[in-house]
Amino acid sequence: MVVIGLGELMATLDHSIVNVALPSAQMDLGFDDSLRSWIISVYALAFGSLLPLGGALVGRFGQRQAFMLGLVGFAAASVLGGLAQSFVVLVAGRAIQGMFAALLAPAALSLLITGFDGSPLRRRAFGVFAMLAISGAAIGMILGGILTQYLDWRWCMLINAVFAAIAQIGAWAGLPTTAPIRDSRIDIAGAITSGGGLSLLLYAFSNAETQAWTSPIVTSCLLAGCLLLAVFIAIERRVQTPLVPLTIFQDRSRNAAFLAAFTAVLGLFGVMLLLTYELQRNLGFGPLQTGFGFLPMAAGLMISATLTPVKLLPHLGARVILAGGLLLAAVALILLSFTTSGLDYRAVLAPLVILGLGLGATISTSIETATRNIPDHQAGVAGAVTSAVQQIGGAFGAALLAGIAHRAGTAPELGSGTAGLRGFDVAMGSIALLFVLVAAVTWVLRPGHRQWPYEVRPEPSTFRS
Repeated sequence: MVVIGLGELMATLDHSIVNVALPSAQMDLGFDDSLRSWIISVYALAFGSLLPLGGALVGRFGQRQAFMLGLVGFAAASVLGGLAQSFVVLVAGRAIQGMFAALLAPAALSLLITGFDGSPLRRRAFGVFAMLAISGAAIGMILGGILTQYLDWRWCMLINAVFAAIAQIGAWAGLPTTAPIRDSRIDIAGAITSGGGLSLLLYAFSNAETQAWTSPIVTSCLLAGCLLLAVFIAIERRVQTPLVPLTIFQDRSRNAAFLAAFTAVLGLFGVMLLLTYELQRNLGFGPLQTGFGFLPMAAGLMISATLTPVKLLPHLGARVILAGGLLLAAVALILLSFTTSGLDYRAVLAPLVILGLGLGATISTSIETATRNIPDHQAGVAGAVTSAVQQIGGAFGAALLAGIAHRAGTAPELGSGTAGLRGFDVAMGSIALLFVLVAAVTWVLRPGHRQWPYEVRPEPSTFRS
């Protein structure tokens, strides 16, 4: 569990660990402001677009082998970026990081699916995994601020080599050997169409944050991305060894979990983006202060994600928790929309904790539900789809909320004061309404009585191998 969790944490915290280090990296390498966003977006583009292929490669190589290969590649790319002497090399390192993260994340989740299959510790393990997956962004901001302020911005990249070395030793010594699927053929056409479609969508979402949704580049990427994904679905319906078997989406409970995870991560990343500007521009927080400002939300996420699968899920069932978690998060967002006018962090503190509790419960339950009753040979694909849903939700949420805030007032990255606060308030209210609507849809997409609520199974008092 420690090894798997460390691998997942590496993939998730790199979304945000370099955010705080960007000004220092820009001063050191001397690149323009217009190029700065590529250091962030190229990682998300490579990670999100290659996840379906990464899931297929997990079956091709075997879970343990794919996990260890992902660790080596991710560490090498991190060293390349950390030692970069030019902008091009830094971006190349970030892109290669994303490529190997697309292999590392589904391998970690598939190891969790098969390693704890049928175990009474399954819910606890998925709670820990979900906690690391959803709190990685907040942890990355804090760690990035500490490393940049007290060491050097390059350590935001180089630190991954230390994490990977520890995880590699643990994987070699402790993870069980898994055999590859010998008849697993890679669906090349599916890999091209899915990777191309997802990359175009993620690129459109990233540009929509700074450009209008109706701009030619955004609309053309959205249309082309949707077209390629439609072609991908048509291909998967006909090939003998599909990259993503469409049977995964025939389970209503799994679809409800995917929808809840997409919406929850959408709100999480959108709120983190807007609140970062809120804390820095209107409350005068520095980078390190901003990172620690998200600690209450991270604490709520960790507590809820860890305890919900063990304490609440066996008694309430996934439908109640998925819908209830979204409704609780909606309440927190409404509170946030009424507290910013005072420009006081103490007023934001309680809503952040409530938001963390609601989203932690929803995301941890959605991950556990989406990967339940998955055959071993499809574990990598299920892990890739689950990760892809969260990646797309995070990218879409940042662009959507930034666009709403821009139309309602002043763009958060360009202004402050009354107009910026008004845009923040409207964005929080809009995402709260979306949470309520998705909670209702999730409640309707209820599964059969044999699955929800889950039967109560006692936890063992001590760990048994």
